[in-house]
Amino acid sequence: MAGQSGAAVVVEVDSGRLLASYRLEVAAQTLASPGSTLKPFTLAALLEGGKVAPETALVCRRRVRIGGQSLDCTHVQTVEPIDPVTALAYSCNYFFAHQARRLDVRELAEALRRAGLASPSGLAEGEATGAVRVATNEEEKQLEAMGHSGVETTPPTVFLPKSVPCGPRRTSTDSTSSVLTTLPVRRGMYTPSMYRPTPGSTLLRPSSWPTPRM
Repeated sequence: MAGQSGAAVVVEVDSGRLLASYRLEVAAQTLASPGSTLKPFTLAALLEGGKVAPETALVCRRRVRIGGQSLDCTHVQTVEPIDPVTALAYSCNYFFAHQARRLDVRELAEALRRAGLASPSGLAEGEATGAVRVATNEEEKQLEAMGHSGVETTPPTVFLPKSVPCGPRRTSTDSTSSVLTTLPVRRGMYTPSMYRPTPGSTLLRPSSWPTPRM
């Protein structure tokens, strides 16, 4: 990759060990909106706060307009109500925009800060520190819940939430991972970046499915 622009980081999420990197300092100093990679954190906040349950489901109507932005869903169309597992697998904007209404603006911001998104990952010296703002209205809150506004963080911080100084940033007792582990895993579902299946679960993603944008 010598001479190429950009950066690449490969991390063992369970231990926080850096496996390989290219221009790590670039990744560690780049602050950006995380986009849909934030959705697992939003889902954890909803579950922890009792705002949704693993069986909570709604029909995705696909059309999403927030603050003048068009964020229509691009996943495969379904007429069946989708639950949190399916919504995360599909990265369903409609589901997250709708359910985000259940969260108070401060409740969402505090959950994202507790997850470590406003803290450095510890992977590199001089790493930039992210920020999580408190939304000032309903639309800002919905955009923040989907990672489009209100949050700036580095790529390593999204990989490794829950800052632990001088050691792995994630443990088996991490509240985010433990809450998400309670969700059922079914055939036909793949595991998003932050979702941990329970031991023995079967994960299959049919090759005919489009690769979701996470």
